[in-house]
Amino acid sequence: MYKKTTLGLIICLLSCSLWARGKAGIDLTLIPPATITNQVDLDIRVGITNYDTSVRSLDVSLYLNKIDRNTLLYHSTCQVEKDNPLTIRYNMQTRDKVGKNKIILVVKDGTKKTIQTRDIEIIDSNIRSTRLIDGAWTSIYHWSETEGKHWNNDLRRMTDDQWREMIRSMHKVGMDMIVIQEVFRNEQYVGKHDVTVETYQGKAFYPSDLYEGRMEIAAKDPVEAILAEADKHDMHVMMGVGMFAWFDFTPESLEWHKRVAKELWDKYGHHPSFYGFYVSEESGGGLDNWEKTPEKRQIRKNDIINFFAEFKKFCNRMAPAKPIMLATNSMDVPNGKETYPALLKNLDILCPFGFARMPENDLTGKQAATMLQKLCNDAGSHLWFDLEAFLFNEDQSLYPRPIEQIIHDLNLFDNFEKILCYQFPGVFNDPKMSIRIGEKRTIDLFEGYQKYREKILHNRKAGIKDEIVPTKTVQGTWLNLPYQDVRNKYMNPFHVDCTAPAFWKQKIKEYSEIGLEYLVIMAVANERQAYYPSSFMEHAYPSDRQSPVEAIMEAADQYGMKVFMSCGWAVNQDDNIREPAIKELQQKIMKETADLFKEHKSFYGWYLPVEDMIAPYLSDHAIEAVNTLAESARNLTPQAQILISPYGLYSADIRNPKFGEQIKKLKVDIIAYQDEVGCVREPMPMQRMKENFKLLNTIHKEAGIRFWANIESFTWEKETNSRNSALVPAAFPRYLSQLVGVSQAGVETVVSFSIYGIVDKPDSPMFIGQPIEAAKAYRNYTDWMAGKEPWSLLEASFKGNISHQGIGKSVNYLSTPSERYASNSLTDGKQGIESYLDKEWVGFENKNMEIVIDLGSVKEVGLLAARFLQYTPASIQLPSSVAYLLSKDGVNYQLAASVPMEISLNDQHDCWIDMAQAKVNGKARYIKVIALTRGGWLFCDEVFVNPQ
Repeated sequence: MYKKTTLGLIICLLSCSLWARGKAGIDLTLIPPATITNQVDLDIRVGITNYDTSVRSLDVSLYLNKIDRNTLLYHSTCQVEKDNPLTIRYNMQTRDKVGKNKIILVVKDGTKKTIQTRDIEIIDSNIRSTRLIDGAWTSIYHWSETEGKHWNNDLRRMTDDQWREMIRSMHKVGMDMIVIQEVFRNEQYVGKHDVTVETYQGKAFYPSDLYEGRMEIAAKDPVEAILAEADKHDMHVMMGVGMFAWFDFTPESLEWHKRVAKELWDKYGHHPSFYGFYVSEESGGGLDNWEKTPEKRQIRKNDIINFFAEFKKFCNRMAPAKPIMLATNSMDVPNGKETYPALLKNLDILCPFGFARMPENDLTGKQAATMLQKLCNDAGSHLWFDLEAFLFNEDQSLYPRPIEQIIHDLNLFDNFEKILCYQFPGVFNDPKMSIRIGEKRTIDLFEGYQKYREKILHNRKAGIKDEIVPTKTVQGTWLNLPYQDVRNKYMNPFHVDCTAPAFWKQKIKEYSEIGLEYLVIMAVANERQAYYPSSFMEHAYPSDRQSPVEAIMEAADQYGMKVFMSCGWAVNQDDNIREPAIKELQQKIMKETADLFKEHKSFYGWYLPVEDMIAPYLSDHAIEAVNTLAESARNLTPQAQILISPYGLYSADIRNPKFGEQIKKLKVDIIAYQDEVGCVREPMPMQRMKENFKLLNTIHKEAGIRFWANIESFTWEKETNSRNSALVPAAFPRYLSQLVGVSQAGVETVVSFSIYGIVDKPDSPMFIGQPIEAAKAYRNYTDWMAGKEPWSLLEASFKGNISHQGIGKSVNYLSTPSERYASNSLTDGKQGIESYLDKEWVGFENKNMEIVIDLGSVKEVGLLAARFLQYTPASIQLPSSVAYLLSKDGVNYQLAASVPMEISLNDQHDCWIDMAQAKVNGKARYIKVIALTRGGWLFCDEVFVNPQ
């Protein structure tokens, strides 16, 4: 039974019988170990076992860096009975603990004192990941002869000394977490064998006393060799308890794992490097292991839940502080979403793989990572990353993945607190080892990663902070229940019944699939008609069915999402918040919806629909209206978060001290500022928006109010800011620039008005949004989340952190730019902003852009790109296509690629930047670029040669 305290402490007393070990029963474990960023909390675990016959009264303390009253993290006096181990779990926040630290455990037993220490380095960062590989799987012999074709024979020949040598090589590149793949080889699969604990015929990689079978390898005891060498270098070893049978978590498999885990602990538990238990069987991301019938799928899910509940209990009897880890693949995760909470309750570390090879109709890798992170966060479990360092040949044998792809993944998947890779033997090879395992290109990967790692470590040592700010994905959307005017033409179309429960349950499911966490209900009533079962208003839905709000809450419960409940409209969208009658109705709605919905697990907080202008700063009457409702919300739901989303940022006087003073008066938890790029309250608003959000960050640090962004996904079908003009999807490059801008400004979370009705799943059975364009917006957004081009390079250009081999090279203009727009170079490494007034743009009027770049010498050319401006109001349009031609002599050119460029149909008002990108394969000194005009102006700011 777990007991929580305000310090995040969990104490667990476990009834059990113990097997005596030849050392004191005190163990200190850090999860994660060694090195983390200050965006990750440190899970400190203490395990104490009493081998005496009498009850021991122990005084337990945890300190940071030195034993001192001022550095005390935790203290308690505990009674520890024989055969009743104690586990203490303390969660330490790390944001203010950057540097090299030491966790000190002091246990006093009368006059005896035991002290243990563990080192932990905390890196200052704005992401969870260190962007380095922290460890690797080590298969003593690869389970598949096909996959291990290029290295299994080498592994078979390795001696104990060579295994020690390999561990030293792993340590050389910082891969200090070793995951032994398995300690038995048995090629069986769940449901396709009749193996029992007694009839098991698997072959051991170590001198097992349980089973006679041995793998035919040269090493006598590679497990001992790995642990002994890891001890010397302060490394950590996850012991692979397996293989009984792939994906097998049946009761028979559980019993086998218990016996093997006990033997491994008895034989090797004295090693300081013995970090925890890794269950080798693996699982599909859906946790049903691909069974065909619903009944069989549920059996598999129940099996895995029961397996880890019992296995965790069993391991805690022997080693109460040691974590347990499982590797699942990242595919079909939504199918297991309801099962994960029960599994993760007894699983310390989930380490999924396969993010770079997601199936076509599944989540993207980034979406799967986000969903799994939330599941682990909710369960108090840890999410690590099993990065695949291999690719498949046509014959399904494995070969080393190019270092560029590995670096891409290290930067793309930035939420994982630890990154391990599969695997070291046969994929990485230290050239100084006495034996080469696998192909020669394994050495290339080792040296390529070593060079990358040294650069990261050099920057750390030099005090150069990692300035890479990850672009935040959209985490929430507003939901618009009533049709109010023409703006809702596509959001609430007449061909869809937007009051139907099935409609809302379908949309919530789709939003969950793309990683949305927050749902903000714009209004629960309109024109005195309620979208929930109100007792004092007419209902805006048929009386014989569930209300829309009930359907939303039920679906949000199911998919683990968080809902901000609205308390409006008192009358309609024009509610005057100064009128006492309006305030009274808002409070009445709040009271009624709180009574109806506050017990839902998805009820997260309140959206106060008292949008008011913050220009030049928030008025006193707006503050009073907000705080009145906030007070009511606190009384009704003390733990709920309170959100507002004001407008007027484009003309706010943020530098005026009065602006910050007014913000500090608000009694809310979250402000999600409307970025107003979609409203287009001024021409070309992007740059002002980005600058204003940076100013807001400083104010919010002082105010203590959570800083969110509400980025607008829409533009206007006709005139701007008119109730007679429909909201339609903006061009995705504009939306991406908004995401980058608010992320660079340091917002905590991005929500959007709106995903609902603007960005919609193409094959949704209840499609809403502008035909074609809403589906295109969905595909573009999910492609970007998956790291697909051209979006990831365009995103990097918005951040200004692209280097390329064309910088500083001469440009010969075969077509002459306009004198008004000719001051910039197309190869100076400087990018423009979303404004034709920016001097970085080179403009061509009524002509094609035709240039030649001279690289100075013949070079390999693999990737070419050029950025262009689109702004129809000024007759500036993207080229219809861009051709790239290569030449070694400047005379004879070969066409390398031709890239067509599309302009969004919704181009009347917005200014955005897009990129023509092409993968090529050639050698050239001269690169000719021809961009075909559509008439009018053509603006380009940079041509990229092999951008990085």
